[in-house]
Amino acid sequence: MKLPPEFEDQYVKEVLYNTSLKNLPNEEWKPIENYENYMISNYGRVKSLERFVPLPSGKEWKMPELIMKLIFVKHSNRYLQNYNYSVHCTL
Repeated sequence: MKLPPEFEDQYVKEVLYNTSLKNLPNEEWKPIENYENYMISNYGRVKSLERFVPLPSGKEWKMPELIMKLIFVKHSNRYLQNYNYSVHCTL
């Protein structure tokens, strides 16, 4: 996805788009309240923890630990003739 020019900086490219499980320098992880299988870092990255997910067949699938991909959305305001941007990820 191509980001708007306002977001095209080194932090976004090197940190927010980094989906490697390797921790960044001085990165600290904290659990997200009410989401027991997810953690967020002081850099804004979201990690899905390793867990077992039940399948319809009755078996369980081991879901690996991974860094979630962030989604950037551009919202336009026709009345004010400007744009707002939001960043989110689906848990």
